[in-house]
Amino acid sequence: MNAAVIYRLGVLGSGVGSTFQAIAEFCRDESNSLEIEVVLSDHPSSGIMCKSEALRIPCFTLDPGNLKYSLSR
Repeated sequence: MNAAVIYRLGVLGSGVGSTFQAIAEFCRDESNSLEIEVVLSDHPSSGIMCKSEALRIPCFTLDPGNLKYSLSR
């Protein structure tokens, strides 16, 4: 990737956060020009939310409203 360009990522999840953790660790390597800017979930107490808070990455809960299915299905 071009070192002059920073690619900013948004992560959507609702589970334990293991995939998010792997992505976050990959993004810590400054040679890849990636940053996680925001995490979104429909479960406020999910693992991904806890992990993003621990890494000080802004995170927000999406209200699924009247939708029948949550993001985890």
